[in-house]
Amino acid sequence: MMLSFTTETQMNYRGYSIDNENGRCVARPLDGDDLAIVSRDLKRVTGAISDLWGALDYIDQIRAGEADLIPVSRIVREWVVNPTPVLDMDAASVRGAC
Repeated sequence: MMLSFTTETQMNYRGYSIDNENGRCVARPLDGDDLAIVSRDLKRVTGAISDLWGALDYIDQIRAGEADLIPVSRIVREWVVNPTPVLDMDAASVRGAC
């Protein structure tokens, strides 16, 4: 089941502001970092946010080049090794990385 919200709705989740922009949920960090997490499915966006927070517990493994050992989605493991300004969760889902 896909979670969504109306165009007038905004929510905050774990330090991210999530807005509906043209039918897609777009999450941006409240601290101003240059990152957008996007999906048509709110659950995918909140899941990616939770995974990013979870990855912080494994920062030493990331530095050691062992990101594959972090128990989060593959897209987030890939992102912590090679950060990009956008995490497109729909594209990741299509390629099986969620």
